[in-house]
Amino acid sequence: MLGHRWPSVEDAVLTQARKGVSFSLPTELEEQLASKLVSLVPRMEMARFGKNGVDVVNAAVRIARAATGHSTVWMEEGAYHGHSDWALTAPKDGGIVPMAGFRTRRFPRGDLQALREGMRDEARGPACVLLDPQPAHNPSPPKPGYFREIRSLCDEQGALLILDEMVTGFRLGWPGGVSTFGIDCDMWCGAKALGNGWPITCLLGKREYMTRIEQDVFYSTTFAGEAVSIAAAIACLDEMEKLAATNAVNETGAAIRDWYNETVKVFELSGLTRTIGYDSRPVFVWKDKSHEAAFTEGVVRGGMLFQGYINVMVAHERAWPEITGALTSGLEAVQAALPLPAA
Repeated sequence: MLGHRWPSVEDAVLTQARKGVSFSLPTELEEQLASKLVSLVPRMEMARFGKNGVDVVNAAVRIARAATGHSTVWMEEGAYHGHSDWALTAPKDGGIVPMAGFRTRRFPRGDLQALREGMRDEARGPACVLLDPQPAHNPSPPKPGYFREIRSLCDEQGALLILDEMVTGFRLGWPGGVSTFGIDCDMWCGAKALGNGWPITCLLGKREYMTRIEQDVFYSTTFAGEAVSIAAAIACLDEMEKLAATNAVNETGAAIRDWYNETVKVFELSGLTRTIGYDSRPVFVWKDKSHEAAFTEGVVRGGMLFQGYINVMVAHERAWPEITGALTSGLEAVQAALPLPAA
């Protein structure tokens, strides 16, 4: 989110590494980070930490099942919520055996009618709806009122609403979809931008649900409280606030998109390519797969590791020549691959 080896984060990491990494009991750092996060994300009251997105998303789903007494998880088609058996979709489904009591149902993004009818027909009752506010595979914002209606359906059916903001947290808005779209969720899962590259994830939630971990829901990972990554996250959040980092990366991303759209016209490639997604994560799409392949290869040859999108960092503001140079290299590669005009 900030940039590689960001000084304040690196200082926090080195200082904590000298004090120790993992301890037998929780550290004050955990309380500091938890307090900071619940002050940032509206309506959240307690926090737990993990190392991978699947750690905290699994915990959220387990809490929802315990709190509601129901088992079904609803999520949007194509959404990725980790590698748990209940969450995976084809084609890589080897080794997954359907288990009694575990049920996942999917609905098309934006199709409130499908979700409404499905939840009302659910004989055993839904435990939760799990959403990525703006998923990478389909980053177009939904219609106004979409999340508000899902909240109403959850309340009607006694289900919890869980946000998985591994990618969008602190990037889509500050701190994420909760503020950007005004989503009232029961639990919030975040990662990636949180640690500026250090491995840490968080689960935030309303007290009535999070206290289930102290009662009847088991959640434990060896390195959840690993102190170096927690120190990195505290420093990263401090820096993000000081720099208004979310605004900064969105402004840089918007500038990249504007530059790209204008440059495409110069290369006479209009109609073949466009950008989609939110400003801090512009995605470059092509109508023709061969053009997309040529573009990607050209960008990489131009010096930028690239797989079709840019996760904008604060440091990218200073890397403008390198970014535009690499993208230009990609456009030149497409232009070279196009058939020559007829004589």
